[in-house]
Amino acid sequence: EIRQSEAAIPVESIFFGGGTPSLLPPSAVARLLDALSARFSLASDAEITAEANPDDISPELVQRWRLEGVNRISLGVQSFSDEALHYLGRRHDAAKARRAVTLIAEAYSNWNIDLIFGAPPLDAWGDVLEEALAFQPPHIALYGLTYEPGTPFGARADEAVDDDTSLALY
Repeated sequence: EIRQSEAAIPVESIFFGGGTPSLLPPSAVARLLDALSARFSLASDAEITAEANPDDISPELVQRWRLEGVNRISLGVQSFSDEALHYLGRRHDAAKARRAVTLIAEAYSNWNIDLIFGAPPLDAWGDVLEEALAFQPPHIALYGLTYEPGTPFGARADEAVDDDTSLALY
C-alpha cells in the first residue's frame, strides 16, 4: 500500500494504531518507517506515534522504539481500576498500567493515556482520573464505552449507562 500511494506527499505525523501495534516487532516498525520515508516527504520533526497496551511495555521495547524513531506513545490504559479493567476484558491489570505509564513517562516527553469512561464501577471514575492526572501526561484521550451491535459488548447493551450519566462522567 505504501508503494502504491502517491509519492512526495508531505507527512508531518505517522500513527501506528488500530489495535495492538505494540505486538509488532521494533524491526517491523523500522521497515515501515524506512518505506514511508522512501515514499513520502517526511518532515524532520514528524510526530511518530505507536499505540501500545500496558502489558506489552518493557524497558527494552521502549528503548528500541526510541532508536527506530518512534517519538510518541499512545498508551491504552483504559482504567486504573482492576474491576473496570476486568469488565472491559483487558489483558493488563492496574499495577501493569502504572508500571507502563511510569516507563513511558520516563522515556518520552510526548505521550498520552487513553481512558474509557462508563465501565463499572462508575464510582471509581473520579479516582481513575485523579491517578491519570498525577502522572502528568501531556495528553489524555477519553472514550465513552460503547455497546455496538454485533460485538461482545453489544450483547450486554442493557448494562450501558444512560446518556445523562455518560455526559456527567465525561
